[in-house]
Order: sequence, then C-alpha cells, then structure tokens
Amino acid sequence: MSKTTSTRKSPATTQAPSRSPAKAAPVQAPITTFSLPSRFRPRLLPLTIFVAVLMLGVRVGDIWLALGSGMRDPFTIAQAKEPAAPAPAAAPPAATPEASPAVPHTPAPASRAASPVPPLRMVTASTEEHGEEGFGNVQAEVFQRLTERREELDRRSRELDQRDALLTAAQQRIDQKVAELTELRTNIEGLLRQVDEKQVAQLESLVKIYETMKPKDAARIFEALEMPVLLDVVERMREGKSAPILAAMDPLKAKEVTASLMERRALPTATQ
Repeated sequence: MSKTTSTRKSPATTQAPSRSPAKAAPVQAPITTFSLPSRFRPRLLPLTIFVAVLMLGVRVGDIWLALGSGMRDPFTIAQAKEPAAPAPAAAPPAATPEASPAVPHTPAPASRAASPVPPLRMVTASTEEHGEEGFGNVQAEVFQRLTERREELDRRSRELDQRDALLTAAQQRIDQKVAELTELRTNIEGLLRQVDEKQVAQLESLVKIYETMKPKDAARIFEALEMPVLLDVVERMREGKSAPILAAMDPLKAKEVTASLMERRALPTATQ
C-alpha cells in the first residue's frame, strides 16, 4: 500500500513544478501627507497665525463695542447686585492673661460664595445690542442738532439778505437825494450868478448915470439912498467923479459914507 500511495503521489509531485506560481496583486500604499507634493501639503504655522489673527479681530471688536456702550466690569456688576453681608457679631470680652492663654485669631469664612459671573458671550451680546441702540440715539441726536443749526444759519442768512436789501435800497435813495441836491445847488448857483450879473449891470448903469450928473444933484440923491446901495455905487465910481459929490453932501452923511467904505475895504484884510 505504501508503494501504491507513493506511486500515486509521485505524479502530483512531478506536476507541481510545472505550474507557474500566481503573481500577487501589487499593494497600493495609502496616500499620506508626506506622500503629497510640497505645494499641496497644508502648512501648520500659517494656518495657526491666520486663526490667531481672526480670533484677535473678534476680541478687539467685542472690546470696542463694550467701550462704546459704556459696559461696566461684570465683577463690579455682580458685587453691586448681591446684598450687603451682615455685620459680624460682637466679639466676647477678651479674657485676662491669668484666666486663659491668648487664642490666635482666625478669619471667619465667607458667608457665601460670590454670585456667578455671567458668561462673556452673553455680556458681549447685550453690549452689542446696547451699543447699537446707543449709537442710533447719538446719531439721531447729532442729526437733530445739525438740522437745528442749519435752520438757524438759514434764518440768519435770510435776515442778512433782508438787511442787505434794505441797506441797498436806502443807499439808492440817499444817492438819489444827493443827486437831486447837487442839481438844485447847481441851479441855485446859476440863478445867483444871473442875479449878480443883473445887479452888477444895474449898478454899472447907475454909476454911469451919477457920473454924468452934476455933483450937487448927485449929492442930494446920495443923501436919500440907503447905505448898502450907496456904498456899492460909490465903490464903482471913479475917484475923480465921487470926490465932488461927497464934497457937496452933508458932512455927517459924507463922514458916515467914508467910515463905511473903510470898514468894507478893511473887512477882507481882517478876515484873512
């Protein structure tokens, strides 16, 4: 039997080397961070810096809102809300040194724990709400004040425009009055010149008449004339014609005429 088995097994043993061994499937290595190219690998340091900057910006915004809305310290708010602690009982009288030795003083434990502090997120949310409301109120108040200021400036501008218009109208009226007065003065001066010319012409004619008259006749008329007219006529007469007439006049009248002529001729000198 052993031989038969050996003989039966021999073909198997002889056929085994003829079979080619099966090729094993290649095992694919897992993709890890280190197997990726360097440009696809996540960098830890820049990512950490970015997250830190983002958190810092959020914290700065919270602090800014807290300062803008006038938020108080939460610990101060908690201490203000909790009631005042009762006063400690009066200590018993200290014993004498002979009675008992000195006992060291130990601080009394706190009556109760401090009230819990509200979380920062709740405080920040309330601060943001109050900050937005406060900012809105301030903005409305500033807008109202600016509106009132604008209205006041507009009112003053209108008043100044009205005053300017009144001053312009008054200046125009004054200029018109000045022009009218200037024209009136020119007319009056022209009329006065005409009157003076006529008076001078009349005096010249009278002078010629009295010069052609006899001295006695002219002297009799001079005694009856008023002093201003007589002086004007005598001043315009030639000395050779006025001397005989004055000699024929009344001595008192002639004296008065002579004195008046001296005063009239001396008047411009005294004025200078």
